[in-house]
Amino acid sequence: MSEFTTLKGRCMYVWQLKPVLDAEGGIDNFIRKAKRAQFSSIWIKVAEGGSRYKNITGKMEDTFKDVVAELGREEIDVWGWHVPHAATSEAAVKEAKLVAEIVHDFGLFGILMDAEAKDDEGNFFLGNATTASEYSKELQSLLAAQSKELAVSSHDIPSNFPQFPFDAFAKHATVNAPQVYYGRNSSVDNRLNRAIKANSHVEVPFIPVGAGWISEPGKKDGGCVSAAACAERALAFMKLVHEHQFQGYSFWHWLAVPAELWEVFFTVPATGPVSGIESMPGMTTTNRQKLFDRVQLFDRVQLFDRVQSFDREQLLNLVQSFGRSADKACIPELIRLGSDVDGIAKAQEIAKKAWSRFPNNGCAANLSALLRLAGIDVPMTLGAGKLAQIIEGEREGERGWTRISVGEQQAGDIGVTFDQGTPPGADHIYLVLSVDAGKDKMRISDNQDNEPHSRYASGHGRTPTEYFLRA
Repeated sequence: MSEFTTLKGRCMYVWQLKPVLDAEGGIDNFIRKAKRAQFSSIWIKVAEGGSRYKNITGKMEDTFKDVVAELGREEIDVWGWHVPHAATSEAAVKEAKLVAEIVHDFGLFGILMDAEAKDDEGNFFLGNATTASEYSKELQSLLAAQSKELAVSSHDIPSNFPQFPFDAFAKHATVNAPQVYYGRNSSVDNRLNRAIKANSHVEVPFIPVGAGWISEPGKKDGGCVSAAACAERALAFMKLVHEHQFQGYSFWHWLAVPAELWEVFFTVPATGPVSGIESMPGMTTTNRQKLFDRVQLFDRVQLFDRVQSFDREQLLNLVQSFGRSADKACIPELIRLGSDVDGIAKAQEIAKKAWSRFPNNGCAANLSALLRLAGIDVPMTLGAGKLAQIIEGEREGERGWTRISVGEQQAGDIGVTFDQGTPPGADHIYLVLSVDAGKDKMRISDNQDNEPHSRYASGHGRTPTEYFLRA
């Protein structure tokens, strides 16, 4: 079994680069977040079939080069990934040459073959065992000439796809990065052990890819059921990676990672035993205990999968409560961003891309951007009432903040005004930065100015505030 690979530690897939950079507020923030999350490498899509992907074409070409250069300065490697179609022998060789050219042009560390069986829409691999072998053999040869690596990232249990020539790809790879999407399985341990067994014949380093996203309702794509479950299962996944002594692991995918999982990335060492949380240097007692409790709670959820007498609904409610804890930890950064003209400018730049008429009727887009920049995983939302529901709601994908009466507000709360016009929903939503002693006059941040300014809860000529929301 080959033991060499530069793919080590914690890695992350990036599907569409521009939306990621927009959400993070630019390259600098993207790099800073990657470093804070302790990523060793970032895997970015560079080609689909015989065409370069939009991450590296047009205006994004120079942006992509800047991303590669800046990540390199932080000693974070960039790998590209390609979805091979290889419908014919000619196409297989052509695709291999294109991908090798991209690696050379952009100075990438290697390529992952996102080789998957054709789906119902006709996407992914279109060839057969012969074209799969021709493609992967040609690509491996071209990359070896550049001293670059070739990984396969495919179905974690290939036998589930008997018509798909997984071995034809795997035999030319130097790394196997199976997609171990455990989100809907009885336990992470169960899914990972099945993947290990199913890939035991592939004698190259095993670098599993975990589920770092929340599935849409009704979809069975391997994603997690909630943000809190995403974090819990990632902790268990990393713990198992260490126990199996795998050299590294990754997650799919950056833009879909909820805030709770980012908190895990920021706080838990990328390598080493997860159970060592209680003795990590530099952590506050509160954070150390919070993460230790998470590991214990996940063990209880796993135990439920074996002992049916547990109250699952009660356990899931406990897991959900961690979402509010994660948001609360982001409030100091939210206040800092909303108090800083540069932070406001970054948020408003993101909001403008989501809402072309900004700043008109752009309060929700502005606050969405601020929340996301602070690490609170809300979607870019238009409509004050809709955003208030996402922040307050208890359903999947919502944040579960507590409603606070007017007069009890404090810095870091979200103000939601009455609905006094059309369209239906709150007229305005904003971030509270400070509150005067009288509990009426506040210093806030919103879309109506490019710096902090005053607003009265009682209105004073503006729509009065109906309530506040607190993490």
